[in-house]
Amino acid sequence: MRTIALSTRPEIPLEPVDEVLRSHVRMHAADGEVLRDVRRWAAGHGDRPVVSLLERDVTRMLAAELATTEDELTVRLSALGKTVGPPWHQEQKAAAPVAWMVLARD
Repeated sequence: MRTIALSTRPEIPLEPVDEVLRSHVRMHAADGEVLRDVRRWAAGHGDRPVVSLLERDVTRMLAAELATTEDELTVRLSALGKTVGPPWHQEQKAAAPVAWMVLARD
Protein backbone atom coordinates (compact mmCIF):
# COMPACT_ATOMS: atom_id res chain seq x y z
CA MET A 1 0.00 0.00 0.00
CA ARG A 2 1.56 3.25 -1.14
CA THR A 3 -1.25 5.76 -0.60
CA ILE A 4 -4.23 6.08 1.71
CA ALA A 5 -7.31 7.34 -0.13
CA LEU A 6 -10.31 8.77 1.70
CA SER A 7 -13.70 9.41 0.15
CA THR A 8 -15.28 12.31 2.01
CA ARG A 9 -18.35 14.45 2.00
CA PRO A 10 -18.40 18.21 2.50
CA GLU A 11 -17.77 19.19 6.08
CA ILE A 12 -20.75 20.43 8.01
CA PRO A 13 -20.39 22.78 10.96
CA LEU A 14 -21.06 20.97 14.21
CA GLU A 15 -23.79 22.36 16.40
CA PRO A 16 -23.71 22.60 20.18
CA VAL A 17 -24.09 19.20 21.84
CA ASP A 18 -27.46 20.02 23.43
CA GLU A 19 -28.91 20.83 19.98
CA VAL A 20 -27.42 17.71 18.40
CA LEU A 21 -28.90 15.51 21.13
CA ARG A 22 -32.41 16.78 20.34
CA SER A 23 -32.37 15.32 16.83
CA HIS A 24 -31.65 11.75 15.79
CA VAL A 25 -30.65 12.95 12.30
CA ARG A 26 -28.22 15.48 13.76
CA MET A 27 -26.69 12.76 15.95
CA HIS A 28 -25.97 10.66 12.86
CA ALA A 29 -24.51 13.67 11.04
CA ALA A 30 -22.26 14.51 14.00
CA ASP A 31 -21.20 10.87 14.27
CA GLY A 32 -20.24 10.90 10.58
CA GLU A 33 -18.18 14.05 11.06
CA VAL A 34 -16.32 12.59 14.02
CA LEU A 35 -15.62 9.36 12.12
CA ARG A 36 -14.35 11.35 9.11
CA ASP A 37 -12.04 13.35 11.35
CA VAL A 38 -10.72 10.22 13.07
CA ARG A 39 -10.02 8.52 9.75
CA ARG A 40 -8.20 11.57 8.45
CA TRP A 41 -6.21 11.90 11.69
CA ALA A 42 -5.27 8.20 11.75
CA ALA A 43 -4.30 8.18 8.09
CA GLY A 44 -2.13 11.25 8.55
CA HIS A 45 -0.10 9.65 11.34
CA GLY A 46 1.55 7.06 9.14
CA ASP A 47 4.32 7.23 6.60
CA ARG A 48 1.98 7.02 3.59
CA PRO A 49 0.61 9.98 1.65
CA VAL A 50 -3.09 10.67 2.21
CA VAL A 51 -5.44 11.68 -0.60
CA SER A 52 -8.85 12.97 0.42
CA LEU A 53 -11.39 13.47 -2.36
CA LEU A 54 -14.95 14.70 -2.16
CA GLU A 55 -17.28 11.84 -3.01
CA ARG A 56 -19.43 14.07 -5.25
CA ASP A 57 -16.42 15.08 -7.40
CA VAL A 58 -14.70 11.73 -7.82
CA THR A 59 -16.66 10.39 -10.81
CA ARG A 60 -16.11 13.59 -12.78
CA MET A 61 -12.42 13.72 -11.88
CA LEU A 62 -11.80 10.04 -12.62
CA ALA A 63 -13.63 10.25 -15.95
CA ALA A 64 -11.35 13.13 -16.94
CA GLU A 65 -8.26 11.24 -15.71
CA LEU A 66 -9.22 8.18 -17.79
CA ALA A 67 -10.37 10.26 -20.80
CA THR A 68 -13.86 8.76 -20.73
CA THR A 69 -17.37 9.97 -19.95
CA GLU A 70 -19.03 9.88 -16.56
CA ASP A 71 -21.74 7.60 -18.02
CA GLU A 72 -19.15 5.11 -19.29
CA LEU A 73 -17.35 5.22 -15.97
CA THR A 74 -20.61 4.52 -14.13
CA VAL A 75 -21.16 1.47 -16.35
CA ARG A 76 -17.62 0.26 -15.65
CA LEU A 77 -18.00 0.76 -11.89
CA SER A 78 -21.30 -1.13 -11.95
CA ALA A 79 -19.60 -4.00 -13.78
CA LEU A 80 -16.84 -3.94 -11.17
CA GLY A 81 -19.44 -4.30 -8.43
CA LYS A 82 -20.95 -7.32 -10.17
CA THR A 83 -17.51 -8.89 -10.56
CA VAL A 84 -16.54 -8.27 -6.94
CA GLY A 85 -19.90 -9.47 -5.66
CA PRO A 86 -21.62 -8.72 -2.38
CA PRO A 87 -21.34 -6.75 -0.34
CA TRP A 88 -21.32 -3.83 -2.78
CA HIS A 89 -22.92 -1.21 -0.56
CA GLN A 90 -22.62 2.56 -0.68
CA GLU A 91 -19.28 2.45 1.14
CA GLN A 92 -17.74 0.19 -1.50
CA LYS A 93 -19.34 2.17 -4.33
CA ALA A 94 -17.80 5.37 -2.93
CA ALA A 95 -14.38 3.84 -2.18
CA ALA A 96 -13.84 2.11 -5.54
CA PRO A 97 -13.53 5.23 -7.72
CA VAL A 98 -11.34 6.96 -5.13
CA ALA A 99 -8.96 3.98 -5.13
CA TRP A 100 -9.08 3.87 -8.94
CA MET A 101 -8.23 7.57 -9.07
CA VAL A 102 -5.17 7.08 -6.85
CA LEU A 103 -4.05 4.07 -8.91
CA ALA A 104 -4.52 6.01 -12.16
CA ARG A 105 -2.22 8.74 -10.85
CA ASP A 106 0.56 6.35 -9.79
